[in-house]
Amino acid sequence: MLNSRLLARVGLVPAGRPADVLAALGWSGATNWGGLGGFRDYLIPFTAMLRSWEDCFRARLFEAGFADIRLLVERPPGTRELAEHLAAEQFQLANDCIDGTRGIPWIASRLLNSPYWTFWWD
Repeated sequence: MLNSRLLARVGLVPAGRPADVLAALGWSGATNWGGLGGFRDYLIPFTAMLRSWEDCFRARLFEAGFADIRLLVERPPGTRELAEHLAAEQFQLANDCIDGTRGIPWIASRLLNSPYWTFWWD
């Protein structure tokens, strides 16, 4: 029996930058969390947040699932202050981020020097 977590599809998406891929796909994985509103309501601010992290931290979309995404991060936050600010942003985007960690102090501690970030909407 195959483990479904090992199965993946690779694809190319016509987008100007990685942060725009989810909008180009019409991805609706975050609609499970009421804090983001309906499909059309969240894609623009969602993409803007991803663009901001792409510019500041070189965080690029690596994987998108049914209700989760992962980013590879070239320049993660190196200070507690920056990690806490980023954790507050991420908590607004997904209350389950960094492998299910909840709460800004816990998220911040996981962001320090981390090469990947995860987000999950349940």
